[in-house]
Amino acid sequence: MTTHRCLVLDFDGTIVNSLAGVMRAYELAIQEVLGNEALRQYRAEGGLLNRAPREVVTQLVSAKDNEREITALSEQLVECKVDLLLKAIGTPLVNATPWPQLMSGFKSFWRQAGDLGLPRFVLSSGHQDFILKCFELHELEPPLAMLTDDILRKLPNPLCKPDPKLWTELTRLSGWSGIRLEHALYFGDDPKNDGELVRRVPGVDFLLFDPTGKHSHLESFTDWSELKLPEPGWKTW
Repeated sequence: MTTHRCLVLDFDGTIVNSLAGVMRAYELAIQEVLGNEALRQYRAEGGLLNRAPREVVTQLVSAKDNEREITALSEQLVECKVDLLLKAIGTPLVNATPWPQLMSGFKSFWRQAGDLGLPRFVLSSGHQDFILKCFELHELEPPLAMLTDDILRKLPNPLCKPDPKLWTELTRLSGWSGIRLEHALYFGDDPKNDGELVRRVPGVDFLLFDPTGKHSHLESFTDWSELKLPEPGWKTW
């Protein structure tokens, strides 16, 4: 078995149960920035579908060959969406817990990984300010580094999952820490985008977070408490 020396995690739907709130923020932002017809089209196409903001805008605007317009609209959409999300953080849910909730068992898993000295990174199409605020809300140590849409959409050639160049960018971003990502274990909730990304990156393993058990035929788990962390010394997972 592979010895995993660091952990890389998706965020929305993997660490926090935020998808409903994120999708609502997307709809409000699309309506505000692109208008009612764009919102109707977005809904008709199936909604977010785990896409990055630039992917959403590219599908909805008429001038798809106008990169400058797509970039400007993407930035407006992100600014509006993030503003809505930051305002919503901590809002009490029906069960009196603050939104967004952590996925079951995650808090203990994250803290144990930190106690063992396992480097932890986040790779997400979400946004840094929102992610950091969520970690702060739940009194958790933030990841060592994050590669988010805030970086990816501003590259000369914008990237999104499952492009394997994402791993190159994450490797570059984490390089200052001296952490090698060749033997990383990646966690995500999307067998298509997350799983395909890892299949394109040699030496990286993937575990699917699947709380509904819908994909039990894959290498998956339904609760973070199911995972047994390695003993100190980088022993096998």
